[in-house]
Amino acid sequence: MSRDWGLGFSLREINLDIREGEYFVLLGPTAAGKTLLLEMIAGFYAPDQGVIWIGGVEATRLPPEKREVGFVYQDYALFPHLTAGAHVAFGLRLRGRPDAREKADRLLEKLGVTYLAKRRIQTLSGGEQQRVAIARALATEPRVLLLDEPLSSLDLKTQEKTRGMLRRVQRDLGVTVVHVTHNQSEAMVLADRIGVIMDGELIQVGPPSEVFTRPLTRKAAEFLGVENILPGRIVSSREGIAVIDLDGTEVQVVTHLKDGPVEVFIRPEDIILSDNPISTSARNLLTSEVVEVNVEGALARVFLERGITALITRRSAEEMEIRPGRRLFATFKATAPHVIPRDGGDF
Repeated sequence: MSRDWGLGFSLREINLDIREGEYFVLLGPTAAGKTLLLEMIAGFYAPDQGVIWIGGVEATRLPPEKREVGFVYQDYALFPHLTAGAHVAFGLRLRGRPDAREKADRLLEKLGVTYLAKRRIQTLSGGEQQRVAIARALATEPRVLLLDEPLSSLDLKTQEKTRGMLRRVQRDLGVTVVHVTHNQSEAMVLADRIGVIMDGELIQVGPPSEVFTRPLTRKAAEFLGVENILPGRIVSSREGIAVIDLDGTEVQVVTHLKDGPVEVFIRPEDIILSDNPISTSARNLLTSEVVEVNVEGALARVFLERGITALITRRSAEEMEIRPGRRLFATFKATAPHVIPRDGGDF
C-alpha cells in the first residue's frame, strides 16, 4: 500500500504480512514513517493505493473502532482526572460490559500493578503510566496491539523491566503486536521478526539475527550498527567463497556473488583482536595500527587503520594495553562479513 502526505514524504509500496500471534517490530530512524504506518493500520488514515487486512477481514475503509485494534501512543494519552482502574475499564464500560471493573482488575494484576487501581494518573511514574496504557488497550481484547515507541520515555532500568513484561503478556494473551521503535536493542530483544523502514520504504523484513547481520543496503547497514563498510572487488570465486581485494589486502568471504565491485559489511563485535596471530579456523588475519580507543562502560571500541573498528571488552583492552600506535592482529571468519554489490551492480 502507498500514501502521499505531500511536502515530499510518502509511504511507498509497503507490502507487509504480519502473522497472527507475532511480536513484530517496525524499526527505523526518526521521520522514517513508522508512526504513520501504524496509524494507517489503526484506521486514522487511508492508503491512496492498496488494502489492509486484519484477521482475515478487509479493513481498508473501516473506522478505527471497527478494526479490533488497541493503540498505545508514545505519550500514553491518559486522562489526568481518572484512576488507573477507571482507565482500564473505560473502553469496556463504553461497550456496556457489566464485568468492566473485574476485567480491569485482572489486567492490572497481569501487568503487576494491582496496587495502582485507585491512584490517579498524575501520581504515577512513567513506567506505571505505561503499564496502565497497555492494560487499557488490551482490555477490549484487540486482535492487534499497536505500540508507538512505548519505552522511549523510560529510564534504562525501567525499560529492561518493561521489555520483559511486554513479551510475557504478549505470549500469555497470544495477541499480535506491532511495535514501533528506533531502538535497536529493543527490537533485537522483543521481535519475532523486524521490518526495517527508512524514508517511507520497507527495506527489509526478517528475524533479528538476519536483519542485523545481513542488511540489504548500505544505508540500512549504517543504521543497524555495521561500522565496518569497506569497498572492494571480487577477484576470484570458488565453491561459494570469494576472494575480495580491499585496497590491496585480500580477504576470503562466503558469498554467492561471483565478481565485480562490492561493499563488505562487518559488525565490530565479529572482529577478534590479539597481540599475536592466534590459532583459529578463521580465514582472515590482518595487521593494523591502533588509531584511537574509546571506552564505553564495559566495552571498548578500537579504531584501526584501514577504516576498521572492533568492539571488545574493556578488560581485554586493558589486559592487552591497547593504545594508539600499537600494532594488532585483527581476525574474522569468512562467514562474518555480508557482501552486497556496489555501484548498482547485480546480485
